[in-house]
Amino acid sequence: MHYKNFAELEASFDSLMRDKNLRRAIRKMSDPFAMIMLNKYALEVTLNWLCNTEQMLDVHNRTLFFTLDGVARDGLLSRYPNLNTVTKHIPCLQETFAPMDSTYMSFFVLRTNLIRTIINYARSIWLLQADTFWRENLFNVPIITDQAAKVFLDQDGYDGVAESRKESMNGANFFVSKSAADLINDLYWYQSRFYVTDPDAMRIVCRKGIAPSGCRFIHHRYHHLLLDPKYQLR
Repeated sequence: MHYKNFAELEASFDSLMRDKNLRRAIRKMSDPFAMIMLNKYALEVTLNWLCNTEQMLDVHNRTLFFTLDGVARDGLLSRYPNLNTVTKHIPCLQETFAPMDSTYMSFFVLRTNLIRTIINYARSIWLLQADTFWRENLFNVPIITDQAAKVFLDQDGYDGVAESRKESMNGANFFVSKSAADLINDLYWYQSRFYVTDPDAMRIVCRKGIAPSGCRFIHHRYHHLLLDPKYQLR
């Protein structure tokens, strides 16, 4: 838990709320916007994502890149000088990540605190990972206007797999409404006390009864939503 606690000290909700550069960056973005987090080890895959989405309308303009070191920031801006970037140097998150190690878990705590900060500025947010290839513009997903729906989660399962894998958060690309403060605070409570990834913690939060109707899952073939009304977010 050492890394996780150290990251919490450097990237607590209070410290993020005090960060003037982050505040300016968030206020500059349209609502909703997207955020990709990276350090120098994720630079190449992020550049690939930028190339993949370059011709998709407003994707780059609506994405904020939260970089954890200057190498990542400078590498992005050297290729795409008009990107929206903000940098917060967090030494324990400037290393390579391995699934389930302390650095990896600290990243989840930071991401949740960033979501809490963004919600505090009354913004909704797409959390993205750059290792996902886009066939279509994710901003075109027809999010349902539903006051009870607080998060729209990507699914780990798909057609033909066991039901136990469906409606289980994958965590690569998901949407958080500005109305989700209670749910995200509950998520943070679990992450700050247990060694658990945010997909696993989100599963608990969505099913434990605090906000059972607040979680929706994006159909894995969401592009059919644009063509056929029988496909719905559920």
